[in-house]
Amino acid sequence: MLPQEPAAAVAPDSGKSLRHAVYAVMIAAAAGIMLGRILAVDSIDYYRLEAERRKQIEPELARRTAEMRAAGRSEEEIAQKIAQVRDDLEQKSQLSRPFLSGNDRSRWCTLRALVEPDMRVPGAPYAIDRVIQQPNWDTIDMVKHDRRYQPPEEPLPQLKPGDRIRDWDGRQVGGHLYSSKPPLYPTLLAGVYWAVHKATGETLGTQPYLIGRTILIISQWLPLLVYFVLLTRLIDSFGSTDWGRVFAAGAGIFGTFLTTFSTVLNNHLPAA
Repeated sequence: MLPQEPAAAVAPDSGKSLRHAVYAVMIAAAAGIMLGRILAVDSIDYYRLEAERRKQIEPELARRTAEMRAAGRSEEEIAQKIAQVRDDLEQKSQLSRPFLSGNDRSRWCTLRALVEPDMRVPGAPYAIDRVIQQPNWDTIDMVKHDRRYQPPEEPLPQLKPGDRIRDWDGRQVGGHLYSSKPPLYPTLLAGVYWAVHKATGETLGTQPYLIGRTILIISQWLPLLVYFVLLTRLIDSFGSTDWGRVFAAGAGIFGTFLTTFSTVLNNHLPAA
């Protein structure tokens, strides 16, 4: 038998600890950048106009209170009316919102329709008809779907005042508005929103900044951090030089728009 040659000794990876430290610094920097963007996200700088409107609330309430007292209204009736007026004025004064575009709001509208009972349309769980009627919840990214009834298979339903009916390719009655975005991702996020809603008792309507940013952190920020960790481990396994590994990790973490997309609901992060 020929003598077996001893296996070549594997050189120790002297740069492994340093590389891992560099990976950790880059991931921490990316995490801070994304978190800062999420916590600072706002539609348009309406703060001055919004503040000016809020300043006018108390004088307006005082004026209406004086008018009702002069008219001989009871204090209990005045208090109830003033509370209603205050809610209405505060709602109208709210101009800023943490949703950046009609595209972004379209997905958030679907979330509200799926989770919030008051926003749900009976028989059409994905319809956003009620959501877009709320202040600051308008969107152009929506489509209209009419309900079709083809005689004689389906009878024409009983019409209510205000229902629309017209003839086109069979009989149509009413219809609903839906987000033009694919429904799969909002459907998955509805579970996250439901859990946040049940835990806090708040909704995207009552606390858009708190609830919206919480959902973004859970659904965008945390998964992307996991992705960065797995990416650096993969790079470390297949890379051959310290410089190449660090460069590839830096390109994967900072060289894409994934960190930018963390401020909005989108399909890019789950796809990555």
